[in-house]
Amino acid sequence: MKHVNKIAAILALSLLSVGCNNEEKINQITHGPEKVVIVDENSQIKVTDLQTLFDNLFYKTNNGPAMAVEVVMQHIAELEIAENNRSGEIETRINEKLVDIAKNTSYLFDGKFDEELLAADLNRQGFLVTCTNGHSDDVEDLKCDYTDYKQRNLRKSVLREMLNEQYILDEKATLIRDRRIREVEYISLTYTDKTKNKAIELMADFETRLLENPNLDFEEFATEWKDYRKSLIDEEVAKIGTDQDKDKTILNKYTNNNAYSIERGVELAKKAIDDVELVVKKTLSFTSSNSQFDSNTNTKIRNNEYRVIDEVRFVTAHYEDDKDGSIVINYSTNSQYQIIRVLDVIDNTSEDASKIKAARLLAQTSTNVRDAVKHYLEKYNVTVHDQTVADYLKGSYSFEAK
Repeated sequence: MKHVNKIAAILALSLLSVGCNNEEKINQITHGPEKVVIVDENSQIKVTDLQTLFDNLFYKTNNGPAMAVEVVMQHIAELEIAENNRSGEIETRINEKLVDIAKNTSYLFDGKFDEELLAADLNRQGFLVTCTNGHSDDVEDLKCDYTDYKQRNLRKSVLREMLNEQYILDEKATLIRDRRIREVEYISLTYTDKTKNKAIELMADFETRLLENPNLDFEEFATEWKDYRKSLIDEEVAKIGTDQDKDKTILNKYTNNNAYSIERGVELAKKAIDDVELVVKKTLSFTSSNSQFDSNTNTKIRNNEYRVIDEVRFVTAHYEDDKDGSIVINYSTNSQYQIIRVLDVIDNTSEDASKIKAARLLAQTSTNVRDAVKHYLEKYNVTVHDQTVADYLKGSYSFEAK
């Protein structure tokens, strides 16, 4: 049924009560006989009562218990986030999540982001998205109004994520200490036999410049490598129509066997280079290996073995003729060069901003999510008035309902 989830969510609260240190309970609703107008799945207008509507949604769709618990956890999240002075993070996190969603390949047209596709998809899902200022082709600069989607969907996701993080910060601080969490930034250049010498040359240049200024933006290096790669395309395309392309191999490559123009083929080839993310910034746990690096690099990061240049940490590859250790690492098996900068070494003595980065990583673990739900249900003295919900809580979260 359309437009009834909010009503059902409110009604779900009749099955759970949230008490906070003997304060008044939140939203116990008992207006089952009241009439309500709905639009059903066939777009037909119908009149029913709240109890019937609730029974249909809660008991017949099999997701009623989860929905009831989710509504209560949303209330708890609002309280916890406000209490810990983190409300200012919410809007930023919502906008970040929207941008991440917009990057989905489903919203590409002819290889480029098309905001009209994003807006249309969200409207089909039942959210009101208006685009009075036109559409953007830049995911970082959206023009449409996503207020409804943010409030009814993204805000809920962000609140739950932040609640799980708060549980880590308050109850699992030892994990932040023990999980050897580091924020790393690295640039990776993958080479071929043809491009290896240029990769060596550029990496040597990057290393020299970083030794002088260790805080240089890695994106500068990425741009130089991409510009070089694109220059190779221009050199190759210049051979079309000459004796160097008698068999038309290059022509067919850049026209997809005459499916489009050479110019279009060049544009697509260069866009493919631009679309590759060469610089990555991540918060990772180093208690075990990470696929981004080899075991030797993982061990160095875990044990805080760095070359420090003006207080900036770099992971090194030690060569016999290099006493300090080169900050350029060659993963020959992957035909790849990397430079890794460790931005933050996080433990339970770190500043709050760093701890939140660690908590965001740790809160993704299913065990921590489950434990967080149980913790907050107990903290807020949640009582249950329905056996179906009680069984769900016991099975999913090991929570014994009152």
